[in-house]
Formats: sequence, structure tokens, C-alpha cells
Amino acid sequence: PRSASGERTPQFADFAFQSREVSNKHSREALARQREEELQRELTFKPKINSQYQASRAQSASSIERLAKSRKEDWERRERLRMETEERKVRQHCTFKPQLTAAPPKTSPTPGVPVEVRLINEANSKQSLRQRAKRHLEEQEFQRTCTFRPKINATSRYLDTEQRPLHERVGELQRGKQEKLHEAKVREELSNPDLTFKPAINERSARLAHRTAQGPVTQRLVDNCEASLKRKLNKMAEIEMEREEEQSFRPTPNPNSDRILVASDKFAGKSFFDRQEEALQKKQAPQGDVCDYPFRPSIGVNSEIIVSEREGETQQEMIDRLAYRDRERQELSRERVQEQYYS
Repeated sequence: PRSASGERTPQFADFAFQSREVSNKHSREALARQREEELQRELTFKPKINSQYQASRAQSASSIERLAKSRKEDWERRERLRMETEERKVRQHCTFKPQLTAAPPKTSPTPGVPVEVRLINEANSKQSLRQRAKRHLEEQEFQRTCTFRPKINATSRYLDTEQRPLHERVGELQRGKQEKLHEAKVREELSNPDLTFKPAINERSARLAHRTAQGPVTQRLVDNCEASLKRKLNKMAEIEMEREEEQSFRPTPNPNSDRILVASDKFAGKSFFDRQEEALQKKQAPQGDVCDYPFRPSIGVNSEIIVSEREGETQQEMIDRLAYRDRERQELSRERVQEQYYS
């Protein structure tokens, strides 16, 4: 129905909307049924399901609960099965079974010894064991690589009774060789008839040598050094006394000088050496600025022009001018004078 103005009422609009919704719903259901029929015609495969599986499915919980169940138990069961399988394989292949003895009681090997001392001794013993093992390995490697075996006669074997290696006793052998050479040289000198000089020692010198040879060597050297130092000091004191006796001049200061030193604030309380030191420091001090010297010499006009030209000259420019430009100017002046003279 329309109103007087020709427009549709709201009731009619709601009815039209509801009718469209119902028609759309029926059309979707029809399309779904049609699609399902097409799939049934095309998908003709029907799998055969085991009866036991159906029974287990019927007894188990729903699929969501089965998937949400924790797999920890399965993992543990699989790990136990894997370990049991590996152990069976190991027992089949590894048939060795060692016979183990009971461990001895843990008692201190050295009762009464402090722990730190025992640890130090154990460390030293382990170090010596490692060194012996290392030496043993080196000897084995040496024997394996060095296959040369010299033939030694029975006499050499009898003489070589030392068990230590040669490189460890080479120092002793060299010292023994030097001692034997020295003894042979002394015997040769004693048996030489040409060496007939025999010095005669004074009895007083022999007594002095015998007296000074008593006691340890270090104490005798210290005593000799102290005695020599005392003699040196006494000699210097005697020389100083003789010099003072020869230089008998003693200057007498003027009384006015003493009064000036007492009244002056600059020299009051200072000795002669302090005043000399102060004068020396003042002499060695750097000179003051140019403004401290008010004297201004009068220079000529040419000098003023030259100074004005060279004002602002740097040190490098001054060196270049003195080393090169002035010399070139002098050479040019000398050449002009020579040309004028000989022309």
C-alpha cells in the first residue's frame, strides 16, 4: 500500500526485506545440496575401516582430547626401549668383564704432616714422575729415530761406568781435563832444568804474611778496607791542616759593612755565601722585556726605511733573505762594478 503522497509505508518495506532473506537462504541451501550430490557422484572411493579400529575409537575419548593429551609418557617409553636395545647390543659384542677390587679406606698416608706440606710433597713427586716419563718418551723417540749403534770395545765399556748421560756430565769432564792439563804443566815446569830461579822471601815478610793469613778471608778483606779508609782520611786531614797553616791570611771586614748589612732589609740575616748565591741567580735569570730599557738610539733615514720595509717579517723570511737574496744582491752589485771598471 502507498500513502496519499505516493510513498511506501515502513511495514511494507520490512516485509519485502524479510522475503528477500528467506529466498536467499533457500537458494544457499539448494546450492549446498547440489554441491554435495556432485561430490558424491565424483568421489566414489569408500575405504574399508578395521573393526578393531572402530572399537578403539568407540572406547577412546574424542579426537580433541586425544590430540591434547601429553606425549611425555610416549617419549619416556621410547627412550627406555632405545636404552634397553643399546644395552643388549653392547652385552652381545662386549663380553669383557673386569674384576674390580674394593677401594681401600681413605686414610692419610702421612699422619701428623700438615696438609699444605703434604700437598707440596705430592706436587713435587708428581712433577718428578712427569719429568721421568717425559725423559723416558724422549729416549724411546731417540732410540726409534737414531738407529746407529757404534761398536765399543771392552776397555771403553769398562771405563764408562758412569750411568748419567754425557750431556749432563760434560762440565765435570771439561773441568777434570783442565785440572789434568794444569798438573801436567806444573810437572813440566818443575822438571825443566832451565827454570832455576827461586826467590828468597824476607823473614819479616813471611811473618807478616803468616799473621795476616789468620782468620776468614772476608773478615781480612773488610779489615784491610777499613784500615785503608782510615789512613786516607788521616792523610786528607793532615793536608788540610798544612794548607791552613800556609794560608794564614784572615781578612778583617770594615765596621761600616757590618752596619750596612744589619740595617739593610735586603741583606739582613744572610751570610756571604747566601748573598753570592742570590747574585748568581739574578745574573742567570732571563732578561726583562724591551720596555724595561728606555734608551732609544737615533738611527738614520735609510735605516728607518729598511726597518719599515722589513716590518712584519717572519723568521723563515729573514733566514731566506740573509741566506739567498742578500747574497744575490751582493753578487749583482759586484758584477756591475766590474763592468763599469772594465768598460
